[in-house]
Amino acid sequence: MQLQTKSLVGLLQQAIDEQLYYLPEKQIQIVLELPVPDVLVKTDAGRFLQIMSNLLSNAKKFSPANSEIKIETEILAGFAKVSIADQGPGIADSFIPLLFSQFRQQDDSISREYGGTGLGLSICKQLTELMGGDIGYQKSEDGGATFWFTTVLAVFKNEG
Repeated sequence: MQLQTKSLVGLLQQAIDEQLYYLPEKQIQIVLELPVPDVLVKTDAGRFLQIMSNLLSNAKKFSPANSEIKIETEILAGFAKVSIADQGPGIADSFIPLLFSQFRQQDDSISREYGGTGLGLSICKQLTELMGGDIGYQKSEDGGATFWFTTVLAVFKNEG
C-alpha cells in the first residue's frame, strides 16, 4: 500500500470516467453527489479505484437498462464514507452474511444470468481494511443494493 493524500472528488470522478465504456448499451447514468467542501483522504489511489471499479461494475451489471446509480459521500468522524446505490434486484436477506466471502455469489448455479468469480467483494473488503477503512451493505429503501466503504480522512481541502 502506498498511502497518499488525495482529493476524494478527484478519485470519484476518475472512477466514474473509467466506467464510461463498461456496458454502454445499458445507458445507465452514474450520478455523483459531491461533498461540500471537497476533502482530502489518506488512501492508495490505485486500490481506491480498484474498489470503486468493482462496486460500480457490479452496480451496472445488476441494474436494469436506462436506470441510475447514485454515488453519495458523507463525512464521519475521521472518515469519508462513499455509498454506491443501484436500482437492481438487491440482495436476498439469507445471502447478506456471505456477501464478502470468497467465491460466493447470490446465484451459484451454473446457468446464472450474470458472470463473475465471486471474488470482487472479498477483495474490496481486504483492500478497504488494509487502508484502515470498513465496507458494508445496506438495503436500499426503494429496492436495489447500496454498498458503502470508508476511507481515512486527511484534512479539509478548503481549510484555512
